[in-house]
Amino acid sequence: DIPPFPNCERLGRFSSDSDRLLCAETQAASNAPDRLIAALDLVRSWPPEHALYEEAEPLMQTWARDLLAIARSHVHRGQLSEATDMVAHIPPQAEVYEQAQHSLQVWQQEWERGSQIERQVQAAFNNRNWQDALDLSWGIKTFHTDYWVNQRFNHWQQQIAREQAAWKQLQDAQSLGASDQLNDWLEALQLAQTIDLRTRAWTTAQTDINRWSQKVMAYALQLVELGNLNQAIAIVQAVPPDLNLASEGQDLLRYGQAQKRVADLSVWEPKRTDVFNLMEAIAAVEPIQPDSALYAQAQSDLTQWRSRLQDLLRLQAATWVAALGQPAAYEFASQQAARVEANRPARGQAQTL
Repeated sequence: DIPPFPNCERLGRFSSDSDRLLCAETQAASNAPDRLIAALDLVRSWPPEHALYEEAEPLMQTWARDLLAIARSHVHRGQLSEATDMVAHIPPQAEVYEQAQHSLQVWQQEWERGSQIERQVQAAFNNRNWQDALDLSWGIKTFHTDYWVNQRFNHWQQQIAREQAAWKQLQDAQSLGASDQLNDWLEALQLAQTIDLRTRAWTTAQTDINRWSQKVMAYALQLVELGNLNQAIAIVQAVPPDLNLASEGQDLLRYGQAQKRVADLSVWEPKRTDVFNLMEAIAAVEPIQPDSALYAQAQSDLTQWRSRLQDLLRLQAATWVAALGQPAAYEFASQQAARVEANRPARGQAQTL
């Protein structure tokens, strides 16, 4: 009779070596590192005179080769500590033992040398010596592992190029911001606000953006005092919305941002963002108080925006109902669209339904 297969999940201290070997072979077939390590740890101490040695020895060679291959793949992904642990479990009697030890030595040397090069690259990078940083980064291109040759090398190439471009952009913005002309301030703001947020230049730019924004807001408030409200609103749309200002300046900034959102509304075919932009615009302008110079204009715009929002919500509901594809649904949608008055901005959108 064929003996029953052992329950590998319940092997105990009294289980036979043959059961243990059979379970190790079965589980190692998954090629999972922990299973290969467990299998190797089982047989590594068996002497040649062990009854199962001849059966276990070729299995041990296969497991050791497989574990070394997995260790290499981990190294190429930058996981040196995991790979080192795997190599430590390859027994000395394995044919790949010397190869594994040599590979480990090469990996450790590359990590030590790579870390040293990266410290030098980082120092040059911190000092904005872009060419020196690029030249130094090429030192890791001569390594053997993909982690250094590709991942880390590409990381530095991209980061240096990104930071260099960002600082050039900031310097151009600073040149414009040093002017005493409004148009130059506006251009400086536009340029600085498009700097890559991942860069150090972006962090440095915040002080400049705040200073130029304050200049623009002061100019815009003067226009409000002179009665040039529309021009002031147009100007402040270049200012970031989170600027810390006094109440009058805050009202003007909110109004400008609201106008910017309304300007993005579609004329014919409704967009999903239209409702959101109108709600944001309304919420921005509603806090403006009666004692503000912007109050009368804000109330007039609020009336129009609320009506337009109502029309858009009605058209959105009509569109969803019409999508049901039933005659009654089409009739309801047509009735809703017809309720949009001819003088409303959403009338053109209603006619497209």
